[in-house]
Amino acid sequence: MKWSLIMGNIFRMIFGLPKAKGESKTQSYNIRPKMKNLDLVVMDYNSFRKSRKVRAQVSAAKDSVRA
Repeated sequence: MKWSLIMGNIFRMIFGLPKAKGESKTQSYNIRPKMKNLDLVVMDYNSFRKSRKVRAQVSAAKDSVRA
């Protein structure tokens, strides 16, 4: 991945914008970052848990445990 694309995605993450399309080979989740101070950006776990993909994975895991 090019350096400019990586830096662009970092700035997009800080400002809460979606990543550039098509560069990721892994699944992307709708996660909002929280900026605690100028040096620390943390993941918002509530937005992570509310993500449609995460809820689908949790329900599939619950179904496999019950079976």
